[in-house]
Parts: sequence; structure tokens; C-alpha cells
Amino acid sequence: MERTDWQKWAAVIFCAAAAVVAGWLIIKYLLGIFIPFLIAWGVALAVVPAAGWVSKKTKIPQKLCAFVLLLLVLVIIIMTATLVIDRLIFELRQMVERILSGEGGLGESIKHIAGQLQNLGDKIPFLRDLRGQAGFESFLENFNSLIVKLLTDLISGLSSFLPSVILRTVAKLPSAILLLIVTVVACFYFCMDLKSIHASLLLLLPGGVAERMPELKSKVFCAVGKWLRAYTILLGITFAGLFVGLMILGVEYPLFVALVGSLVDILPVLGVGTILVPWSIYELITRNFRLGFGLLILYAVMVIVRQVAEPRVVGDSFGIHPLATLVAMYAGLRLFGVAGMILLPALVMLIGSMVKPKEPAKDKKG
Repeated sequence: MERTDWQKWAAVIFCAAAAVVAGWLIIKYLLGIFIPFLIAWGVALAVVPAAGWVSKKTKIPQKLCAFVLLLLVLVIIIMTATLVIDRLIFELRQMVERILSGEGGLGESIKHIAGQLQNLGDKIPFLRDLRGQAGFESFLENFNSLIVKLLTDLISGLSSFLPSVILRTVAKLPSAILLLIVTVVACFYFCMDLKSIHASLLLLLPGGVAERMPELKSKVFCAVGKWLRAYTILLGITFAGLFVGLMILGVEYPLFVALVGSLVDILPVLGVGTILVPWSIYELITRNFRLGFGLLILYAVMVIVRQVAEPRVVGDSFGIHPLATLVAMYAGLRLFGVAGMILLPALVMLIGSMVKPKEPAKDKKG
């Protein structure tokens, strides 16, 4: 019995190592090639069952239902993406113009902070006595010159960096348009012939593997579904909380800040405090107490909500210990980058679901 268990765990460890190596190779060399077809396959998996249900209810051919539903999904996605991108561009343009402007820009903000710190120094005896020491005024002048030089270099660097980013983005537009066209065309092919495509792929597999595919498919879909559900819920909670809170506080760029904050919050160690805490300190120093304390309250609310929701979401959706999830996210981030941080926990869930013993069936009484 012990030998059987040892062999089982050795096989699991070997399969996990092989899966990690295969995942690294796929992410590095093949993911960019197959990403439009994976997206199209995922869309078809959502559209085809819905088309079958509509076809049964309306007696309309399933392929026609799939075609219409796919058009509807694509229109909704394109309209939503257009509105979000348009809003993000508007907020980014305003933000850059404010940073680069002379009046009310970054330089004015630093001068305002320096003035507030000087007023604070006048009220504290220790700092007031320190200012009376010989050489302190010279130190302040040199420090002020250093800050001005740093700000000048920062603004000039930002001014030269933005055009290069715009040029690189424009240069990648043809590839992005080609990717979009291939994805849309592949969506139609997958939605029209999903069953025949699956059947053709099964014919390429060895007999034993093909027989186990239904069981493997259910486990993969269960693991990936739980993974998507967990990340969607966590991102949605953070984004909605930040967006609503920033709108209430009257922040100028709520959509952009909420989007960046939700993406930062999903990373290990980092969280919304990385953005909200320094921001609130800046607002308090500049005597904008309403926004400063409002950001601190928003941060406290987000922390409480995450502490309550995250264990439930991670426990229910991932089905593995939170420590294993953290290890998988960190290892994936170090090995494969951001994509590995997202995909490796899904692989751990899949392996866990395969080695998890089946629960004994409960006897039905009466």
C-alpha cells in the first residue's frame, strides 16, 4: 500500500514538473501564435450551448442562432471596448496635460508641498531652531535646486518618452488589426463547426487518451471555470469599489485609477494601498483634507471588503489552500512573468482536482 502511494505521488510530481516545463515552452513560444484561436474557442464554448438552447425553444437552425448570437456578442464587446478606451484616452490626455502644464502642474504641486512643510516647520520648536543654524539656508537652497533639476529632467524625459510610445503603438497597429481579423474569423468557424472540430481533434489522439478525454475535459473545464470565476470576482470587487469611491470623492480620473488599482491589487504583496496611501499623504500635506481622509477611508473599506471576500472566493473557487495559491502565483510570476502568475495557479488547481480522491456516494434513504 505504501509503495503504491509512493508511486502515485512520484507520478504526480513528475507530471507537475513536466506540465510546468511544457507551460513555460507554450507561453514563451506558442501562446502568441495560438492566442486568437484560443480566444475564438473560448467564445465558441460560451456561444454554442446558448445557441443550442435558443434553437430548441424557437425551432430555428442552431448554426443560424450561433451566427446571430456571435454577432451580438461581438457588437457588445466592440462597443464596450470602444467606450472604455475612449474614456481612458480622454483621462490620460487630461492627466498628461496637467503634469506637463506650467500652471497647476507638477512643479506647482511640489512648490505647494514645500510651502506647507515650511509652515509646519515654523510651528515646531525643534525645526524652527534647526533653521537658525549656520549653513541650513544654504542646504535648503541646494536641495531646492536639486528638486527643480529632478523635476525638469522628469518632465523632459516624459515629453520625449510619450512620442516614442505613440510611435511604437502606431507601428503595432497592423499586427493588432490582423490579430483582430483572425480572431473574428476563427470565432465564426468555431461557432459553426465546434462539434466536428472537437471530433477531428479526438481522431489525432491515441485510443487510450481519447477514451479519457471526456473525464479530463470535465476536470479541465471545472478548474479553468473556478480560476476565471475567482479572478473575475476579485477584479470586479476591487474595480467597482474603487470606481464608486473615487466618483463619490470627485476624483478627476476615476476610470483610469480604478482600472490600474484593480490590476495592481491582483499582484502578490502589492495592493490598492500602493496607490491610495501615498496619494492620501500627498493630499493631506497639501491641506486637501476632504480628499486625503476620503482616500484613507476608501482604502480601509477596500481592505475590509477584500479580507472578508478573498478567503471565501479563494477557498470556494480555487479549491486549494491559500498558501499554495500564493506559492503558485509567485513562482509563476518569477518563471513566466504576468502570464505565468495567472496560469500557474490554474495548473495547480487542475493537478489538485486530478489527485483529489472521489467522495463516497451518499446512500439515499427512502
